[in-house]
Amino acid sequence: MNDQQLSQLLAQCRTARLAAKHLTQVRKTREQEMERLHRLEEQLDKEYLDYIRLKNFSIRGLFLKLLVNKDQQLDIEYQEYLHTTLQYNECVKSLEILGFEENILIFPFTPQN
Repeated sequence: MNDQQLSQLLAQCRTARLAAKHLTQVRKTREQEMERLHRLEEQLDKEYLDYIRLKNFSIRGLFLKLLVNKDQQLDIEYQEYLHTTLQYNECVKSLEILGFEENILIFPFTPQN
């Protein structure tokens, strides 16, 4: 084995170590995003129910109409729902990208047939 081959082998080892380190970080981030997605799903359900309840004019709606403008409150609830929906969609996309990145990092280490 000559010096050039040894240098190439060392460079490949460094690259493999860096890729493995990055893969660990990607997996950790992906796990955190999955937890975030679960929390956002729960919040999304809650925000939507808040919006629907207010929209269906209940005793709470009557109370709000007397004290506060119901339409304003309805807009607020809908905005909260939309905001949570955007966060949820962003989290889903982030998970897709992390999964793609994880597959790219794993590919060089997967045995080829």
